[in-house]
Amino acid sequence: MRRAAQLTLVLGALTCVTALAEPPPPDVPPSSRNMAARRATSRLPLTVCDPGHGRESMLCGTLEVLENRELGRGRRLSLWVVVVPSLAEVPRPDPVFFIAGGPGGSATEAASWFATELPLRLERDIVLVDLRGTGGSNPLPCDLVGDRSALQNHLREMYPPDLVRECRERLEERADLTQYHTPAAIADLDEVRAWLGYERINLLALSYGGRAAYAYARAYPERVRALALVGPADLEARLPQYHAPLAERALLALCADCAADTVCSTVFPGLEASLRRLVADLRAAPATFLHRHPDLEEPAMVTITAESFVEALRAALYGEWTRREVPWIIHSAAAGDFDPFLEMALPARLEPTGTFAEGAYLSYTGAEDAPFIDPAEADALAQGTLLGTYRVDQQQRAAALWPRGQLPEGWFDPVVVAAPTLIVQGELDPVTGVPHVADRFSRVREVIVPGGGHVFDGLAHIECIDDMLVRFLDTADPEALDTGCVASMRHQGFKLGPEYHE
Repeated sequence: MRRAAQLTLVLGALTCVTALAEPPPPDVPPSSRNMAARRATSRLPLTVCDPGHGRESMLCGTLEVLENRELGRGRRLSLWVVVVPSLAEVPRPDPVFFIAGGPGGSATEAASWFATELPLRLERDIVLVDLRGTGGSNPLPCDLVGDRSALQNHLREMYPPDLVRECRERLEERADLTQYHTPAAIADLDEVRAWLGYERINLLALSYGGRAAYAYARAYPERVRALALVGPADLEARLPQYHAPLAERALLALCADCAADTVCSTVFPGLEASLRRLVADLRAAPATFLHRHPDLEEPAMVTITAESFVEALRAALYGEWTRREVPWIIHSAAAGDFDPFLEMALPARLEPTGTFAEGAYLSYTGAEDAPFIDPAEADALAQGTLLGTYRVDQQQRAAALWPRGQLPEGWFDPVVVAAPTLIVQGELDPVTGVPHVADRFSRVREVIVPGGGHVFDGLAHIECIDDMLVRFLDTADPEALDTGCVASMRHQGFKLGPEYHE
C-alpha cells in the first residue's frame, strides 16, 4: 500500500484532532464569519481569500525565505500561509499554529475544517503554514506508483528504486533536497510568526508535527505559550524502526478484542491463528487474485505478497473506521477471497487525489531518522513479528538513493521544554506509540486513549478529545484539565460483512 494512501487516514481526517465538524451554530452566521476575515486585514499582512472553496473567507499570503540560511543567499522559496481569523473583534494575542503530520502533509488543507471549529477560533486566530516541501510551499511530490491504471503498481514495493531516482532527478532541478528538514522548517515557522506580528503562539500538532512542535519550543522557548500534541512522533523515533513491534501489538490486541466479542468470535473464530497461517502462506507463495476495480472496464489479476498484506493491515489500524474491517478482511483472505482486502488497500480512484509530498518525507526522514537506525536493534525489534524488517529495509534503501541533509550539532540532546503541554496518545498507536515522549516536557499531561490508534475517528464519544483540546488551549493548565471522559471512548464493533456490528 502506498504511503500517500496510508497517510490519507491521518491527513484526510485532520479529523484526527476531532470528530467530523458540526455545522456552525445559528448565532454565528456565515456573514459574521466572513466579516472576521475583512476585519483581520487591518492587523495582518495578508489578503482575503477563499481556500475553503466558497465556504468562508479567510486570509492568505506567502512569505519568501532562503532555502539555505547558512549560505545567506541563493534560491528562495515561498511559504504558503492561511489564517482562519478569530471571531472576536479583539482576539487574544497568542494564536494557534497548526502543524500537520507526515512529514509531507499540508496544514493549509485543513483550512475548511478549522473554519467550522468555532470553539477553537472564538478568541484566537488559527494559523496554518505549509512547511517547506509540502502543500503550497515549494512542494516535493513523487510518483512512486507509475502507471496508475495497472492495479499491481498500487501493491508494489513501497520505494521502487527506479521511481525514487527519477523523482530525485526531477526535484533537484528546482530544490536542494538537503535543505528540507525540521531544523529549517522551524526557522521558517518563526519567520512566519514574526512576519504576522505575534509575540507568542500556541502549537497544535499531529503526528510528525509533534516532533516539529517540540523542536520549535526548544529553539524558541520564549515564543511558546502552550503545546497540544496528538499522536506525536518523538525526536528520536528513528522512523520506521518501531513500526513492526507497534503493528504487532495493535494486531494482537485486535485479535484479542475479537475473541472477547461474542459475535465477532462466532463469525471469525481463531482470528489470530488464521492471520498467522495466512501470512506464512503468502510468504511461501504470494497469492494471485482477479479483482474488479470500479475505474477499470475489465477485472485485473494482482499478486499479493505477505509484505503488502501486513503493511496494509498496519495502516488500517491507524483509525477506527478501518480497524473495524480488519477481522473481516483477514477471515475473507484466509478463505481465498481477497476482494475485501483489495477494496481497502487500493485507492477508491486510481487517479491521484492527494497532495502528500513523498519527496519531503524522504528528505526529512532521510536527515532525521534513517541514518540513525541501528540495524541490529531493528532486527531485534522485528524478530517474530508479522511485518518483519520490511518497512525498515524499504526506508533504508530509499534513503541511500536520496541526498542527506545535515542536522545541527546537539539536535538529539535531551532538552526539556518548560511550556505547558498536553499529549494525547492512542494506547495502540501503530506508528508513533513509543514511550517516553512526555519526558521531554517538564509541565505535561499525557492522556492515553484506551484502545485508540493513531487517530480517533470512529471511537465513541470522540467529542471528549475536542473539548479537552479546546479547554487546554484556553487555559494552558495541564494539571487542572479534566480528562475523565477518555474512559468513555471505546470501539463500536466490527464489520461482519456488509453491515457493522454495533
